[in-house]
Amino acid sequence: MKNIDYPVGAAFIALVLTCFGAGFFFGSSKIGEALSGLILSIFSSYVFFFFTVTLKDRSEKKKIMNIIHPKLERMVSSLDVAIHNSILFPNQSCRPMPNANKLTVEDLENLIDVDALNISLKGFRSFYYQYDVKAETYIDQLILDTTLPFKSQLEDIKPYDYMLDHDIVKILTDIENSPYLKFSGHRLKYDKSFVFDKQTFIDYWLLVKKLETYVEVKWH
Repeated sequence: MKNIDYPVGAAFIALVLTCFGAGFFFGSSKIGEALSGLILSIFSSYVFFFFTVTLKDRSEKKKIMNIIHPKLERMVSSLDVAIHNSILFPNQSCRPMPNANKLTVEDLENLIDVDALNISLKGFRSFYYQYDVKAETYIDQLILDTTLPFKSQLEDIKPYDYMLDHDIVKILTDIENSPYLKFSGHRLKYDKSFVFDKQTFIDYWLLVKKLETYVEVKWH
C-alpha cells in the first residue's frame, strides 16, 4: 500500500469526530452515555479491524514487492545486457563502448544494423536449455535474450498483478502484448525461427525502460 488508504482514513476520522460530537451534544445524559457507549464500541471494532486487516494487507503487499521488485529489476537490466552483448560488442565502431543503460532512441536506431549483426557469434553466448533453441548469430542472440526469458518472467509476475501498482500492471500488460513479443517471441517459441523487426524492437525497448521509474538498476 504505497499511498494513504483514503477511504479507511476518512472513516477513522469520521468515527473520532462522531465520538466527540456525541459527547458535546448529549453531555452526560443517559441518551448521551448510551450513544457514546455504542460509538466507542464501533470505534474499538474499527481499531481492531485496522490493526488486524489493514496493517496485515500492507505487510503482505510489502512482502510481494520484495518478490516482484528483483524481477522487474532483472527485466530492465537483462535488456541492457542483451543490447551490450549483441549490439554494442560486435560493432567495432563503438569503441569505447557506451553504457547500454544510457542509450537514447536515436542511438539505438543508428546502432541496429540487422545485416551487420547477422554474423556468427564469437566467444561468450547465452544458452537456455528450457527453450531448446540455439542462437548462431548476434541478431539471433538478441532475439533469444529479449523474448522467451521475458515471457517467462511476465508469467511469474502475473499472479501478483492484483497487489501491484496500477501503473506497473499497465506497463507489464503493454510489454506482454507488444508486437515484438507477439511476433518475434511467438515465432521463436513455436517455430524455432528467428525473425526481427527493428522498429517493433525499439518500441519494446521503450516499454521496458518505463519500468526504470519503479526500480533502481545498478549498471556497472
